[in-house]
Amino acid sequence: MKCEKCNKNEASVLYREIINGKETRLNLCRACAREKEEENGALWQNMFSSSIFPGAYLKKQAETEEKCPLCASTVSLIRSSGKVGCPTCYSAFASYMKPTLTRLYGSASHRGRTPKKFRRKAEEKN
Repeated sequence: MKCEKCNKNEASVLYREIINGKETRLNLCRACAREKEEENGALWQNMFSSSIFPGAYLKKQAETEEKCPLCASTVSLIRSSGKVGCPTCYSAFASYMKPTLTRLYGSASHRGRTPKKFRRKAEEKN
């Protein structure tokens, strides 16, 4: 079966689109399917970056958000992944992280065991 868009290549993808309850099916080759995917990606990006949708706010926030000086992680990236980029993030984002760490662990500072090689140094300072 030939591609219904270019009529040159063999169709290998069934493209299905539903708009206002009306279904459209097309048998497309890989190249035409990729073009259709890029068109739809641009459509979604434009639709959600308009001022009607909050996507515009999120995009502006990401542009102005401060970054870790060492790994360039942002607060929103740390929140979405649940992982800190590097040890410097703790000091760079202390004002954001302390309330969360306190809520999760009861304290924002480490209160566990210290490895033996560091215990001597800590005892000598006291």
